[in-house]
Amino acid sequence: MVAPLLFACAPDSPVAADPAPSYLRMSLQEPSNPLNPYDYAGALRNRILDTTLSGLPKDLPQSELLDAVKNVAETDSKFQSLETPLYTPLSLTALQGFLQSTSTVSQMVNTLPLSKKAKQDFTTFIEVLLSMQDEDFETIHDYISGFEDGIINSTAYLQQDKKIILTASAIERYSNHYRKKPKDKDWDLLIGNIMAGAQGAMYDTATAVLNSVSVEVAMHATL
Repeated sequence: MVAPLLFACAPDSPVAADPAPSYLRMSLQEPSNPLNPYDYAGALRNRILDTTLSGLPKDLPQSELLDAVKNVAETDSKFQSLETPLYTPLSLTALQGFLQSTSTVSQMVNTLPLSKKAKQDFTTFIEVLLSMQDEDFETIHDYISGFEDGIINSTAYLQQDKKIILTASAIERYSNHYRKKPKDKDWDLLIGNIMAGAQGAMYDTATAVLNSVSVEVAMHATL
């Protein structure tokens, strides 16, 4: 676990953070979509993110940020139940790739093992979300849930398509409920969460959640 306090006699150590501000949006609507079988990934992601940020020292190197997230996640019983032999914690190189990417949405989605139709529809989904960042949470929630319902009820997608897309969309739906950030960070946060979650979902749900939290914690450090 990450120590919440550090001794004053160690001036070169990271300084303990003040209590983390809440970024939860004020909304009467819950972020859940019970029809999405991967909805729990989003709820778990917010819980691990909250716990990590509440005890995170300031000015940690990125490698230690990754360790901090991993330590919190791996003490969560729900997270533990989702780990499979494919579980793959995010590497420092991969984290920096997310943070420094200049790729377009289409280029990023094309790296995923999705069918042609799934890539096209997932790209459109993300691009529409990017155009909705000034909308209220209820509007964004309804859009994401409607997209998810279409994926769930369609026979045009492979099971792998549904797993990756629905995991990433659940993470983004809960992330949007959590997020209240400067507008110039919206692109980074949305793309970081969706793409980190989608790439993690190629392995298992635990990796998707860990990837998403790791990227957002690293982005918090730059705000």
